[in-house]
Amino acid sequence: MVVNSREMQGVSVRTASGQSVGKMVSFNIDADTGRLATILVKISGVVPSLLGQEALVAWSQIISMDPMEIVVADGFAAERITWLAKSLAAPQSNISMREAPRTPPDA
Repeated sequence: MVVNSREMQGVSVRTASGQSVGKMVSFNIDADTGRLATILVKISGVVPSLLGQEALVAWSQIISMDPMEIVVADGFAAERITWLAKSLAAPQSNISMREAPRTPPDA
């Protein structure tokens, strides 16, 4: 099935267990492979203050995707919160919070 990118903007994103995550804003394509790499989700349902306003979801965390709904792994939110907690607890480095990566390194 071929889907137009405009059809996917605003599609609801939820976890496999049914918890609302938010809505898809855009996506990134790996230029080397031509495949979907990540989707950018505007967070609305999973403790937005901990996850931030937007989050990248790696292709490996996407269970299913169609023009009606995107389903991501249940661990998506837990992995993101754990990564943020570790980042905040880490000793001060030369990287400011503005320069910190927006996604976990293995996402």
